[in-house]
Amino acid sequence: MDRIYVREAETELLEEINDRLDEAGIEYDFDSDNRYMVDEFDTDEALAIMEDVGADAELI
Repeated sequence: MDRIYVREAETELLEEINDRLDEAGIEYDFDSDNRYMVDEFDTDEALAIMEDVGADAELI
């Protein structure tokens, strides 16, 4: 699993990310530091989705 950190995201932005990940069929979870955890095969698509909705996302 890869971890993706979204900087200073508001609740509405996180909800939009979650909705878009769900629509794309990408399974995700959160670690103890509230970073997204996605399968390594979905990382590029998840990052693209996050950036597309305006998130400042970074692969950790």
